[in-house]
Amino acid sequence: MYVASKNAVEGLTKAAALEGAAREVRVNAVAPGPVETELLNRFAGSADKKAALAAGVPGRRLGTPEDIAAMIVFLASDKADFVTGQIIGANGGKTALCIWRAFPPKEGMIMSETRYDDLPEPLKNVRTRSLFVMHLNVRPLVVVGATPGANRRIGLVSGGSFEGERLSGQVMDGGSDWQAVRADGGTTLDVRLVLKTKDNALIAMTYRGVRHGPAGVIKRMEKGEAVDPASYYFRISPLFETAAATYDWLNRVLAVGIGHRRPDGPVYSVFEVL
Repeated sequence: MYVASKNAVEGLTKAAALEGAAREVRVNAVAPGPVETELLNRFAGSADKKAALAAGVPGRRLGTPEDIAAMIVFLASDKADFVTGQIIGANGGKTALCIWRAFPPKEGMIMSETRYDDLPEPLKNVRTRSLFVMHLNVRPLVVVGATPGANRRIGLVSGGSFEGERLSGQVMDGGSDWQAVRADGGTTLDVRLVLKTKDNALIAMTYRGVRHGPAGVIKRMEKGEAVDPASYYFRISPLFETAAATYDWLNRVLAVGIGHRRPDGPVYSVFEVL
């Protein structure tokens, strides 16, 4: 009887919507999920049962009367002027969950219900290996100014060095660091460098980065003062290109780096993501 009555409501809603469309009358129905009301409290009986009900909702909570009222207010407003004959499920995603259960994924498919605890071990942590430490020599910033996109400035790299277990060498003159100072005070970096190893291999290194922190710390850093690297955020994501067979493995490496803006130029600790 319960299922039959639900289908009757859906059929009545759609039939009434068709009848009323010519007279600009819209008809929709709201189908609530488990909503925290006195009726539900009497039905659930205990906090544990309510928690179990909430755990069965993809949104991981029970609905509130305000959730349902908000949906009704929307459907009755001009913003829903083109919505009629619909059964709107206000249920925290239970409708999607029912579809998922009716048509379970094929083996190997990953669905949105996957939780961290269900992941295979390689997906639970990021493993890294030190690649090198790099120091850049940067000329005074060229300030382009407030463009339509951002406050643009460019750092010209005159050289530098990098040192690691697997590769070491010099940073060649001619690199550039295109910076965009955002309205929130953060700075994004777009950097192009050429590395020359001790055995004369050339490696193109590009990376995007983000630097932000407390206004006082950033102001001191911009003045050339020494600041604590733990007092602000500075991260980069390098990629590499090379034609040298010895370092061909770099072409397939995604790296991450932690940066620090010292008075004598930035220094980066760069790690290969395994």
